Amino acid sequence: MNPRHTATLEPAPSPSRGGERAARVLVAVVAAGLLAVALWPTLARRTAPVVADPGWEQLAPPPEARMPTWRWLVVSGVAREAHVRISASHDDEARVELLPAWRLQRAVPGYPADAVVVRVGQGDPAALERRCVAVAAELLRRIPTLSVARLGADRHGVPPGLDQERLRFLVRERLGK
Repeated sequence: MNPRHTATLEPAPSPSRGGERAARVLVAVVAAGLLAVALWPTLARRTAPVVADPGWEQLAPPPEARMPTWRWLVVSGVAREAHVRISASHDDEARVELLPAWRLQRAVPGYPADAVVVRVGQGDPAALERRCVAVAAELLRRIPTLSVARLGADRHGVPPGLDQERLRFLVRERLGK
């Protein structure tokens, strides 16, 4: 035999495309993730359960608490403490929370002793307004010493987008007056 090597006609191995495939998979995963992040608020809003406006059963103070004579209903955007808070949460665009001052039927510091203070937080203005109207109407319906004439926005800080006259009009409309 000849000690020299001779060329053969066997095909050379094909170049590996593993790195190219991995890059394509990575691009597809990143694109799907970005699409999911972009669509999440829309999908979450559609799938969030519709929460009914609170009735007196949810708003009523505990039976053992003596209800004082409330005369004013103040809607605030800046109150540190309040009786009721309406704000966006992960499952409701305008969640209503009864705070300790309401459960104990005590006055809120910085406001008249006979004022019910409703704190409206950040969120969808239309949903917050609708829930604020529902809460105000229910309180006015159930507490005889409150009146629409004494429903007003906080002079220290009106909630963003709240028009006091529109709020009164919507509450009157809901009460049927």
